[in-house]
Amino acid sequence: MSTFLTTDDYNPLIRDTTLAKVILNDDTILDEAEEMAIEEMKSYLAARFDTDAIFSAAGDDRNKAILMRLIDITIYHLWSRTIATQISKIRVDRYERAIKWLEMCARGELTPDLPIKEDEEGNPENRIRYGSNPKNKHIW
Repeated sequence: MSTFLTTDDYNPLIRDTTLAKVILNDDTILDEAEEMAIEEMKSYLAARFDTDAIFSAAGDDRNKAILMRLIDITIYHLWSRTIATQISKIRVDRYERAIKWLEMCARGELTPDLPIKEDEEGNPENRIRYGSNPKNKHIW
């Protein structure tokens, strides 16, 4: 099991018997799926947030929104190992919502309570987005 997640973390989102069925009672499969899901989440969050601090937290210090999305992504990848038609719609929907949430965080549309990425001096790294609207051609 990854150091970020515990077996009890799965209880609100999947039954123990269902999880055991999907991983075939092989914890290494679960460990690998968790690590892949963490890396997938880091790819979205790394530009704005301190992913090392996020995924090294333990116990009650872990962000609940991150936990929920990480478990949704992990379960989706575990179900993907089975026959594609056996993946329930709720798992696909929850995975898609998790990815959409991550995309919104990456674009700065959401600001979850996560540690911000800092530079060497400990100052928050500021990403400034700039641009303009398309030029309008109003001819009357």
